Amino acid sequence: MSAGTIGIEGALTALDEARGTLSLRAWMERHRAEVLRHCDGRRIDWVALCRWFTEVGLVNARGLAPTVKCAKMIWYRVGKWMAARNEQASVRAEEAAQAAIKKAAELQALREKMAEADKGVAERQLEARRARATSVLFPDDPLPPQPTAPNTPARVSQSDAPVDQDAALQSRLGQVKPTVMMLKQAPRYGKDKEIPLPPPYVGPRPPGMPDNLPLEALMPLDASGLLPNGGFDLEQLPGLPRRSFFETKEAWYRNVFSMLDAIPRQNRSVPEKLLYTVCASVGRRAQ
Repeated sequence: MSAGTIGIEGALTALDEARGTLSLRAWMERHRAEVLRHCDGRRIDWVALCRWFTEVGLVNARGLAPTVKCAKMIWYRVGKWMAARNEQASVRAEEAAQAAIKKAAELQALREKMAEADKGVAERQLEARRARATSVLFPDDPLPPQPTAPNTPARVSQSDAPVDQDAALQSRLGQVKPTVMMLKQAPRYGKDKEIPLPPPYVGPRPPGMPDNLPLEALMPLDASGLLPNGGFDLEQLPGLPRRSFFETKEAWYRNVFSMLDAIPRQNRSVPEKLLYTVCASVGRRAQ
């Protein structure tokens, strides 16, 4: 016979016999709540109960039939013991609940710290990409391909064109590519924070556009360029820098003027002519 095949019944029987199967105390421990519920606040008739205890063979610790005084004493001790046991169980349950709440709070705090750390890493990675990219607001978006103007003669490939390799090498020796620090979106305060940024500009860099101005500063080509009342919105014309990208009007004037100045006068639209007139003086001083 293995240990796994031995049942628990024999052990429980041994415990009952050690306590006394016919022990009055054991009977009261098991049925105290039922007796109290039956009496419902009325006094217990100990004379009748002790008569019944004797008939069924329930005895005290000495093995004798209990008297009324003996039965009352056992009843009192059993009640006190059960009250202490219930109080201990309640304390343990409360401690377990408090421990669970504390553990949940610590877990939540740990999650918040991890989320904060992940956010910090993501922000540093984004700043690193912005520092390396031409695009400031959209560092992961590649610049759109530059279309070839119509009637432009195709470039001759390097294999087809005769090239003096020595001269080409000498022309590149010692030449350092200039570093351009791109402008960034101006800080947005108050209600301006709630206004979403316009969709990104899609297209080639317009003529006259400053080298340090990113494409994200331009309004999309399909922008209306109109105010709600139907007037021209000179600060948000299609394909031109939007005013909200710059911290000062003077900086905006200079960038807009260089782009409008590259457009032939006869090709400028009515709002472009109005804007050119407004910022011409500032633009000329910046040249």
